[in-house]
Amino acid sequence: MVGDDSEVYDGDGTQVISWQRGSAAFATDPRYLTRGTSSSGLNRDAAIRPGEWAAVAAAQPDFATMRRVEATLPSGVREIPCLPVPAWMGHPSGRPVPFYFDRDLIEVRIADEPTIERMKQLSAPPKAKVLDDEDEPA
Repeated sequence: MVGDDSEVYDGDGTQVISWQRGSAAFATDPRYLTRGTSSSGLNRDAAIRPGEWAAVAAAQPDFATMRRVEATLPSGVREIPCLPVPAWMGHPSGRPVPFYFDRDLIEVRIADEPTIERMKQLSAPPKAKVLDDEDEPA
């Protein structure tokens, strides 16, 4: 049996017998473009709507729509097909940064300083803010 962090358990699931990769392979540092907070009910009263976010992303000259994203799977890092997702193409690394629409907010799963700065620039049109997992401002 394989666990959430790719650890391999023995037959009865009680003991880790090997690691395909450590939990660091799944490390994320997400940030959210949101009008509310997670503790207030995931923006129930002030949701960012899909069409609204699509319009903001489409107006950005440094964004493109991706149909494949890089994913960390038990077998390793792979590109997988996905629904269309806007991605920031201007990151200093040259790698695209997907901005995922998630019900009522926008999530960036690994947000470094350049990405957080770009998120702050994008927060004005939807009158949103950039928060971390603890609802603290970025």
